[in-house]
Amino acid sequence: MPAIYCMEDGFIRSNGLGATLLAPLSVVIDKQGIYYDATQPSDLETLLQNCQPLSSEQRLRVKKLQDKLLNQRVSKYNVGAGIDVSSIQNNSWMQDAKISGRRRVLIIGQVEDDLSVQYCGSTIKTNSGLIERVRQDNPDAYLIYKPHPDVEAGLRAGKVSEAHLQQVQAVAYDTALPDCLEWVDEVHTISSLTGFEALLRGLDVTCYGLPFYAGWGLTTDIDEQSLPKATYLKRRQRDIPLTFEQLIYGGLICYPLYRLPDGYGLAQVEQVIDYLYPLKDSHLLANSEESQSEMASTSNSSAKTVNSSLPTKFKRHATTRFMQQRHRWQQKLRKMSR
Repeated sequence: MPAIYCMEDGFIRSNGLGATLLAPLSVVIDKQGIYYDATQPSDLETLLQNCQPLSSEQRLRVKKLQDKLLNQRVSKYNVGAGIDVSSIQNNSWMQDAKISGRRRVLIIGQVEDDLSVQYCGSTIKTNSGLIERVRQDNPDAYLIYKPHPDVEAGLRAGKVSEAHLQQVQAVAYDTALPDCLEWVDEVHTISSLTGFEALLRGLDVTCYGLPFYAGWGLTTDIDEQSLPKATYLKRRQRDIPLTFEQLIYGGLICYPLYRLPDGYGLAQVEQVIDYLYPLKDSHLLANSEESQSEMASTSNSSAKTVNSSLPTKFKRHATTRFMQQRHRWQQKLRKMSR
């Protein structure tokens, strides 16, 4: 019988949504299972289970990688509108959350029929169910719900009813994930990679399922004694607890394969980040060049003014319709090419 390997998107995927068929810059190829399937071992779980103490060189690389991830504000899809610091006071949920004085909890929505939800060992399989449970366990917290970008774009299942949205204090529709994480105290998720990104930022993370980063003592794991979750957790027991440095090294450096487009071949994770953010370190140069042309500067300023004056709801609707149409075009092209 031939061997069966599983392939899936990596943890730093692209500058856009997977549902729009944008090619990934990282993938994982797993010989045992796949990282999001808690019902069976995976190469990543085995790697983390057997991970030895890191050398000084490995720890230094992890530290530099973590700094790069935070400084460049990296997330899996790198989508959403960034928040201008000067306009935070005009962002209602951020301002309300700040002045509430309450513990701020970010609830992460997921694609409900995604295998990472169905096979994570959680009894909660819907975004509505997650909201209900978090609300029940945290009645005094300020709750912010963040929809999955594919769901928000109307491309995947997982839309939450208005009745359930009434159970939270705010919904972060088109706010970039790094901005959300900067304004909360903790993150609650079924099995989203956002939990891992929150750990990078030193936030408390509560998991209702068993994603690859849970079960090692780094997260609060709900319903640990319930079956079959308790059985899955036994595979992640170690004599020496896993450190977060080891989790980063195994999950971001060793496990995925990375590539650069346009024929550059395989790459390292640091190179992919640099490719996704080529202009991050050249803001000063861009600003100096902009000052050389008063006309260009004036035009730029006018465009920003018009853009900022558009209602957020209108911009979100327009973006969603564009992505849906692009998805349909891509599906037609794929059928025609067969």
